[in-house]
Amino acid sequence: MEQSQVKMRNSSMKRHLLSQDRRIQRPLLVMAAVLTVLASTASADTTVSMQLIGPTGAAPNLAGVYTDPYTATVGVAGQTGPTISGVAMQVLCDDFTTDVNIGDFWQAHVTNMSQLNGTTLQTQLKFDTSGSATAASQLQDYMTVAYLAQQIMAINQSTPAGAYQAEILSFAMWGVFDPTTIDPNGPLSGHWIKNGDLTLAQADLAAAQAAVVGKTGADFSNVSIYTPSPLTASQEYIVVTPEPGTFGMLALCLLGLVWGSRRLTQMAQPAK
Repeated sequence: MEQSQVKMRNSSMKRHLLSQDRRIQRPLLVMAAVLTVLASTASADTTVSMQLIGPTGAAPNLAGVYTDPYTATVGVAGQTGPTISGVAMQVLCDDFTTDVNIGDFWQAHVTNMSQLNGTTLQTQLKFDTSGSATAASQLQDYMTVAYLAQQIMAINQSTPAGAYQAEILSFAMWGVFDPTTIDPNGPLSGHWIKNGDLTLAQADLAAAQAAVVGKTGADFSNVSIYTPSPLTASQEYIVVTPEPGTFGMLALCLLGLVWGSRRLTQMAQPAK
């Protein structure tokens, strides 16, 4: 009787550990796969498929405009929908005037900020590629956008104060490529946000422009630009990620946890 009870307990423990193992392994494997995908696009010059899922979380908005970040699916190039497969990522829009709807999908060219050197104009980007634009002015503008994007992603928007701060920073970022000199009804024209909100956004933009003076594109290597192809297909988006080395370490740790959970299950099985 006692031996039978031991076997039953061992069998029950084995089933429990196997169930626990599967519950642990699945999310870890998915997370490792996500990190691998993000690491591959963090510094690569590549093309992907994108689809807008919608505003993130409680959908913060200011002056009737949804603010950053949004959520988009990013997958392998060439997908045509109506629903593409890939990784859900938080993206930030640097493009105020182009309209896009939830469910829209398109192809996008990925450019890492480290590719902007201030001497060669990056013509694959959506902004500052013609007219009076120079490689130096293009670098300055995209570094300003990257700086503001990093600030937004560092904010806890679960609080009203945090959400408001991110909303103001979003308008500051939109003012980079849509200044009032180009659009009299642009994001910082007073047509949308006004009074104190407008003053704060203008100050945030000026502070960001000053903060990137003397920096290079390599200083923002954890920021990538997702430019629609063709340019009219959608808005241009910014993605802020941990440094590629951090991705690699996290992926290795997650895979190690998967291996460890399997090893523990094997060790818990009774010897035959």
